[in-house]
Formats: sequence, structure tokens, C-alpha cells
Amino acid sequence: YYLVLNHEVIGQAFMDLAAENKNFNLIRPAWGREFDVEDGDIIAAHIKLADGTPAIVRPKLVIGADGRSS
Repeated sequence: YYLVLNHEVIGQAFMDLAAENKNFNLIRPAWGREFDVEDGDIIAAHIKLADGTPAIVRPKLVIGADGRSS
């Protein structure tokens, strides 16, 4: 058995659900190459925003999407 889902449709469904959470904040596009790790958990991500501004975020969840084959 297998399931095929349209990427655009399922992606928008997840975004709509996440947006219902008042603590949800999407930062896109952003590039991260450095992470602060403590006890095997990422506690901070050093990112660059679309305009090149550096920032440090301390998210509860980190999702890496590095391209089509990830």
C-alpha cells in the first residue's frame, strides 16, 4: 500500500493548523547552519533572514527542509 498526497495541498493544511496556535511563528525563507546543542537537543538556531540579517531563535521544534531530496 502507498499514499500519494499533493505537496501544495498537504503543506497548506499543515500551515493552516499551525496558524491556529498563537505561539506559532513562521520564519521563511531563512538559512541555518549553526545550532546550539545541549544533551542532544537543539536549543538555539543561528539563522540568516531573507534580507541577510542574522538572528538567533530558540524554538521548541526545529524542522529542516533542505531541498527536494531531503
